[in-house]
Amino acid sequence: MGGYVEECLRAGDKFKAAYASLVGGVKSEIEAAMSRVDQALENACAGQFDRALQESESSAKSLALARELGKIEILKGGMADLTESVDKLKTQIREKVEKAKKADEEKWKPYTSVLGGDKLKYFNDNYRCGTNVYGKGGGQITEPQQFKNASLMCSYSVDRNGVTPRWETTCRRFDGNKQVGDARRDSGWGDRPPSDAFK
Repeated sequence: MGGYVEECLRAGDKFKAAYASLVGGVKSEIEAAMSRVDQALENACAGQFDRALQESESSAKSLALARELGKIEILKGGMADLTESVDKLKTQIREKVEKAKKADEEKWKPYTSVLGGDKLKYFNDNYRCGTNVYGKGGGQITEPQQFKNASLMCSYSVDRNGVTPRWETTCRRFDGNKQVGDARRDSGWGDRPPSDAFK
């Protein structure tokens, strides 16, 4: 009987060490998830909130094994506390995300209320996420009515990795809210595209 007890105690010690490691892993995942949520909230980018919420919930994934191990009586109390803490954290994150989503929708309502279809998607994927948008000739588009009336919308990037900077434009044409044709791309040397590249 004594040998069985000693073997059980050794197994318990090994399990407690594994449990401590799991707790550390969960804590690390929670911190990483919160960081991703905070970044998404700062970016206030369309679609980011839902992804952030999904990522935050991944912090509980490593609990699956821990819950199974928690069937051992000696660790049931600790596992219950940990599960409760994670559930509370997920609720807090969800509330924070939902509040930020409502504020973000209200912020962009002057734009989203006058746009639809392909043009609304373009707006959400670009201007709403911080990308400058330009019309024909390179004039910047910033106001709701400008977006509504625009038949051409472009963005550009500059690659500075080489000896000489190289720009690239991506332009899309619209008929009302519907995109016409595929995106048109152009490129050249310099820090900024010339006006005739926005066409």
